[in-house]
Amino acid sequence: MGILEREMVARHLKKQELVALLGVANSRLSEVLNGKRAINLDLAKRPHQKLGISAELILEHA
Repeated sequence: MGILEREMVARHLKKQELVALLGVANSRLSEVLNGKRAINLDLAKRPHQKLGISAELILEHA
């Protein structure tokens, strides 16, 4: 389980809620969660800004 999945569980967020919160496309988040797309710097910044998760931590666990 990746960092975003752990945060979803810890914060009781559904995928659609995380999509809205981060302002990303549903398909993009699905690809990241399924390991089909790497987390880039732009995507790492969003959870940092919205959820207070370290962007470095997100990139380390990408």
